[in-house]
Amino acid sequence: MTRIQRVIVNAVLFNVVWLVCVLGGSTVAVVAVTAALFFHQHFISDDPRELILILAITMLGVAVDSSLIATQVLLSPDNSVLPPLWLVSLWAIFATTLNHSTRWFQARLPVAFIAGGIAGPLTYITGTRLTDYDVGTPWPRAVALLAITWAVVFVVCMLAARQLSSRQQQA
Repeated sequence: MTRIQRVIVNAVLFNVVWLVCVLGGSTVAVVAVTAALFFHQHFISDDPRELILILAITMLGVAVDSSLIATQVLLSPDNSVLPPLWLVSLWAIFATTLNHSTRWFQARLPVAFIAGGIAGPLTYITGTRLTDYDVGTPWPRAVALLAITWAVVFVVCMLAARQLSSRQQQA
């Protein structure tokens, strides 16, 4: 596959698996993301170290979502502070985009900050419309906190991915 083909396949794979995770629940999400990660490592990524990035971003995601739930920015239907596996799975599939379909942002961190602040809340709002999770109230406060959180998180993710990319080039 050419680089542009890998970028397109990565973007499509992310969006399809995102929807499968949100609509399918935890069991379906784990199966879908496992299959997607296998595909990603064999056909899209050429660096086995990218799995470390995916794991690190997934762990970051658990911390972020647990914090959002604990502060009631994101409302859990079962009052658990830990996010469900389907939500954790979204972080893993998101991480596969960082050195591929969203790589462009690595060199444009101010744009990444703005994009994260817009796309992050939109993703959560969309996800809550499709699941039994909800955005906290007052709604404007919760959306503002999601925007701030995701503006920072997306930049942190880009910096982590850029670090891996620079190590790739040195090797």
